Amino acid sequence: MHKDAISQNKYPNWLWQIQGDDNLVDKARELIDKAEKTILLSFWYEDGVNIQKQLEAAIKREVKVISNQMSERILPLGQVFGHESWTVVEKIHVSEFIMVVDDLYGMFAFKNQDQKVEGYYSFNQGVIRILDTYIRHDIYINRLLADFREPIIKKYGKDLEKLLNLFGD
Repeated sequence: MHKDAISQNKYPNWLWQIQGDDNLVDKARELIDKAEKTILLSFWYEDGVNIQKQLEAAIKREVKVISNQMSERILPLGQVFGHESWTVVEKIHVSEFIMVVDDLYGMFAFKNQDQKVEGYYSFNQGVIRILDTYIRHDIYINRLLADFREPIIKKYGKDLEKLLNLFGD
C-alpha cells in the first residue's frame, strides 16, 4: 500500500507516544473537549483532578461519562465505579490512566521501566477496543468483588493471589 493512502485516512491507524506529565494532561484535555457522546475512563484521583474541569464541561454538553476510579477519594463525575481497595491494586494499576472518547479516540499512560510516565494515543480501532474492554472488565470484576467479597477471599486469598498469579511465580 502506498504511504499516501494511509495518510489520507480520517482516523489514521497510528499510535503516538507522549512524554511528560504536562503533555499527557494536555492531550487528555484535548480529547475530552472533542467528546460528543461518551467518555469511558479509568484513573487515580490525582489524574482526575487534572481533567476535572474538562469532564464537567463534557457532562454539561450531555456527554455520558463513566469512570473507574482507583483511589479512595472519588471525583463525582458522571457514573462512577470505585475500584476495590486491595494492596494488589496499587501494584497492578500504579500510575495507570486509560481513556476512550466516542469510540474514536483512545489514550493510556503508565510508568515505564525507568519509572517515568509515558503515554500513547491512537485512533486505531483495535487499540481503542482493547482499552475499552480493559476498562469495562476492570469495572465488572470490581462489581463482583464488591458483591461477593467473602466467598472470593475464601477461594482466592486476601490479596487474590490465587486468582491473579497466572504464572505461579
